[in-house]
Amino acid sequence: MTLALRGGQDLQTAIAGALADVGLYSGWLELEAASVDALAYVIPDKAPNDQTVAWYSQTYRLGAQGRIHHLGLVVGQADGALFLHGHGSWSETDGAVRFGPFVVLAKPYWRKM
Repeated sequence: MTLALRGGQDLQTAIAGALADVGLYSGWLELEAASVDALAYVIPDKAPNDQTVAWYSQTYRLGAQGRIHHLGLVVGQADGALFLHGHGSWSETDGAVRFGPFVVLAKPYWRKM
């Protein structure tokens, strides 16, 4: 199935709308060759203690337009809100390709597209 994401929205809102249009609220999505005006992401980091299994860095933000090359996302619900988690590759304006996790619990992780 192919979904159309509406422009002018943050990614979370666009995905929620596209899923609602076809009567779904969860699934697996893949984004290919998507230009973004802004993007925020985290990368794995050292946990502050030995009891924490997974830990993420501070939030990094693209300073200008970037490009998502490939992004696979698990889409579901957490605490009554849309939850997105995935991994992908993207490039910033310097052209260097980066890879990492995308964890979206709330809109501040993604900016308007």
